[in-house]
Amino acid sequence: MATTKTKRAQDARIEIRCHVEEKVELEWAAAEDNRPLSNWLLTLGLKEAQRMRRKANG
Repeated sequence: MATTKTKRAQDARIEIRCHVEEKVELEWAAAEDNRPLSNWLLTLGLKEAQRMRRKANG
């Protein structure tokens, strides 16, 4: 049975791995669009904000 300290270390490694995989997926999507990642993320953020605004306004 893993100790609490070992379990936390494993959880942290899993979390880091997930973040890295998400970043790679975003980079691939941005590359497919032929746009820099920062522009792609900005566009994604704006679209999400617009969607939330529409949802709030009913």
